[in-house]
Amino acid sequence: MEKDGILLGEMNMLLLKKYVTGTNACGVSQSPAIPVTINPSPTTPGTTSPTIAYNTGTTLTASGATGSNTYNWYNASQTYITQAASYATGNLTSTTSYYISMISPSCGESAKTLITVTVNPPPPPCPAPSATDASACAGASVTLSATSVNSSVTQHYWYTQASGGSGITTSTQYSPTSGVWISTLTTNLSVATAYYVSAYCNTGLTSTTRTPVTYTPAAPPSIGITPSGNPTSVCSASPITLTGTGSSTGYAWKLNSSTGTVISTLNPYTPTQTGTYYVTALNSCGVSQSPAIPVTYTITPLAPIVSTLLVHYNTTAVLTASGATGGETYKWYDANDGYLGQGTTYTTLNSLTQNATYKVSKFATCEGPRVTFSVVVNQLPVTDAGLDQSISLRNSYTLWGNGADTDGTVATYTWTKTSGGAVTMTPNYNTLTLTNILAGSYVFR
Repeated sequence: MEKDGILLGEMNMLLLKKYVTGTNACGVSQSPAIPVTINPSPTTPGTTSPTIAYNTGTTLTASGATGSNTYNWYNASQTYITQAASYATGNLTSTTSYYISMISPSCGESAKTLITVTVNPPPPPCPAPSATDASACAGASVTLSATSVNSSVTQHYWYTQASGGSGITTSTQYSPTSGVWISTLTTNLSVATAYYVSAYCNTGLTSTTRTPVTYTPAAPPSIGITPSGNPTSVCSASPITLTGTGSSTGYAWKLNSSTGTVISTLNPYTPTQTGTYYVTALNSCGVSQSPAIPVTYTITPLAPIVSTLLVHYNTTAVLTASGATGGETYKWYDANDGYLGQGTTYTTLNSLTQNATYKVSKFATCEGPRVTFSVVVNQLPVTDAGLDQSISLRNSYTLWGNGADTDGTVATYTWTKTSGGAVTMTPNYNTLTLTNILAGSYVFR
């Protein structure tokens, strides 16, 4: 038989004393007291759900555990992670859920409590700075600059490589009135060199790319003249232009001496006299001198004097012109500028039956303008002796002829007997009087 003893309440446990008695035929017996301790089940732990910055972590904690009680930690799928008084999440990039329960060594596990770690959105990317390439004379000091028009930028880093490596310098020059970061790097190299600059923002981010900035050492101009040649012949009617080449801020042309008087500062330059030409070029890094360019300048001859030439039908023509002086002569061409020959005169290769056109120019070192002139061929007149006639024998008879000249007038007529007997012929312009006619057949033309 079981009996309760005195029930005592102490802290989170109950202390209960139990007794038991036994009865048999000989009487009743009482057991000694048996103490029984009843522990309460563990309670749900107290928690808070924090909010953290993007790509950072936090340490989660809870409250309520006493004595030997502790906590179990679970992920969002309620998969066990660890048993500890706290839990470090590591860096998080999105809102993440965890669960926690209290563990009692003697009474087991409490219900799980949800903890939500809220992750704020990521900050905007840190923009790469802008920069401009620079140039200076080799060995001279030059300052490279980079600019960030963004108030979140707090620093620039300069590098000698596009990625990796350590920065060679930093700059925190800031213009608060305009929200512009400006950094500079001063160098004085003699060879082209690429530098790179990145930006760092107050969000903790660095620009993902580095902006290249190239330093190019400048040199005195590399000077020359185009067209080049030795010598260059120039005719006044077809002038050439000499052009100085090379990066420069100015040109100076000189004649017959590279150290002589400047004759022009124009570029290109047109020579107007025979001589040796030079050009010097200037830029911020020095002066360069061109090689010598000899130029022979010749006055182009004037046009020759010509007139229309009249020739007989089916004869050659001797072409002539006038106006040549000194060592000048003539060049002869057909109507299509086909070259025929050179000399004071030109005789056509074939007899002419039609009017023709020719061209002629004066020539010495240079050739002058070509002048067109005509050769007019005097065409043969067309004649008609009339119709054939039959006449009775008589003492005289007159034949009449007609003629036409397409490019003039008929000056005279000539009659000829080509067959027949003896007859007396008396011509009179376009008529022919026949006397002493004998019987027979005659042919006159």
